[in-house]
Amino acid sequence: MPYEFLEHTGDVKIRATGSSFREAIESAMQALIQLISSKEASEASVQESDNEVSGKGAKKRGIAKAKKASQELLLEVETSNIKDLIVMALERLFIMCEIEDVLPRSVKILEEEHENPYYVRFAVFGEKGKLSDTEIKAITYHQLRVDKTEGGWLIEVVIDI
Repeated sequence: MPYEFLEHTGDVKIRATGSSFREAIESAMQALIQLISSKEASEASVQESDNEVSGKGAKKRGIAKAKKASQELLLEVETSNIKDLIVMALERLFIMCEIEDVLPRSVKILEEEHENPYYVRFAVFGEKGKLSDTEIKAITYHQLRVDKTEGGWLIEVVIDI
């Protein structure tokens, strides 16, 4: 599920693609997760994985690892406009992670409908923790694109930071 961050003056622009609408919206959400996840949490997660790879040796050396409680949020959005669906789904992802103190790691689209009424139900997986210091003011409609292409779907969205 590819996505990339494009240059945009003062803001962040995401381009997400997928062979299906489901893959494209999941890619856009994963890009947002990368943006809002803190660097420290990512490093701790990598260190924890390294310790797990070390296995028994890590325990013998007395390395203590703190397991973070896994968290799951189930969210949904329904609207009469496909562009509203993208903006509202990304907003819901960000706001609920902030409210629930969930540091997101991944997202999975459970159901989606890309015809009126437009609908998406998704699960966000992560652990308890604070989001990064990147202040997001809004998921905007500025330069918003949601297009069906020859190869699948393209979503471009600007995030006001």
